[in-house]
Amino acid sequence: MHLSSEELFSNGELGFDDRRLFARFRAELSLKYSSLDSNRQIKASIHDLGAKGLGVFTDEVLAPQSQLDIWLKMPDNDEEILTKGKVIWSERIGPNKYRVGIELEKPELMVISIVLRTIHVETG
Repeated sequence: MHLSSEELFSNGELGFDDRRLFARFRAELSLKYSSLDSNRQIKASIHDLGAKGLGVFTDEVLAPQSQLDIWLKMPDNDEEILTKGKVIWSERIGPNKYRVGIELEKPELMVISIVLRTIHVETG
């Protein structure tokens, strides 16, 4: 079953009710991250993004308040954009599968750029 991000965030299926003021955009992008105390890069995928952060699927537990370096892979040219973020919440959704909310350090312009580039690739 495929749910839109609105359905995922508002129907309580994942155990919470979303009360964000900003729209969320569905985006299937790759990323890598590492915690600030580790040089190990871990692959994950973006499920959605909004004005202030990312919804991410990962195979590893991320504790709330963890500081991350994040490399976002652009769909149009495979460019990697480095940013920083903080884990706000993390929820186990299956065996070795977690859904994580990440607040970006300087999100506004980057999120607009990612959305526009993703739309361009999907419609181009």
